[in-house]
Amino acid sequence: MLSNIENRRARFYDRVIQLDANDQPDAFFNEVIETGGTYTTPDNETWKGSHLVEISLHGVSAFGMTEEEAISNWIQQTRRAIRTEASA
Repeated sequence: MLSNIENRRARFYDRVIQLDANDQPDAFFNEVIETGGTYTTPDNETWKGSHLVEISLHGVSAFGMTEEEAISNWIQQTRRAIRTEASA
């Protein structure tokens, strides 16, 4: 099946968990640009977001008070989604 060959979410997850915490925000921002996700911070250049950092990428949305927290939450939620799909 095509989804097994090209699972960009799983490939990005595998790559991002290997990165240093200082490099993860850039990796997320680049992935958002390349795939049409969203990465909103409270003081965005063109509009104000909520008081939370919001990341929506590859069908997973996560929020946090800081970028680090939002990234960590995205990683945790993605890990759960990948495990759930693998056991189905």
